[in-house]
Amino acid sequence: MTASRTLRDVVGLDNRLPRIADATLVVIDFQNTYRTGVMALHGDEPALASGARFLAAARRRPGRPRR
Repeated sequence: MTASRTLRDVVGLDNRLPRIADATLVVIDFQNTYRTGVMALHGDEPALASGARFLAAARRRPGRPRR
């Protein structure tokens, strides 16, 4: 089986994670819709917890734009 390639692989970039100070965090579909009801996803809590940690770290980043 061939391993999947990322877009970074295709364009010849390394796969090191960027420093949060040099990155932009984009959060997509972190909605309560997926926690309960007909669209509930099972096992979502670890992903939500990780997303919350990333968001908190991005908000603590020095020099971030203020809104």
